[in-house]
Amino acid sequence: MIDNVDIVAKQVKLEHNVDVKPLLIKSVMREAGLRYTKIIRAPILGNSDRSMVLRMQFSLKYLHLPLNKRIIVLDESWIGHH
Repeated sequence: MIDNVDIVAKQVKLEHNVDVKPLLIKSVMREAGLRYTKIIRAPILGNSDRSMVLRMQFSLKYLHLPLNKRIIVLDESWIGHH
């Protein structure tokens, strides 16, 4: 995870064999509008009892709608898994 200037400098040194000062990295990031964002891990609730009940209720109501259209369902429960 890249979460500070020192890690960026080490990665540049490793990949390109160039020494970059942290102040330069900060100014380039500022100019580009880049910043570090802390990622907060959230528990996956995809198969909790509540989620399964809500999915079942949605499915039952949706199946009774008078639609003459093709339905495409995307399962996004895998998002966030490594």
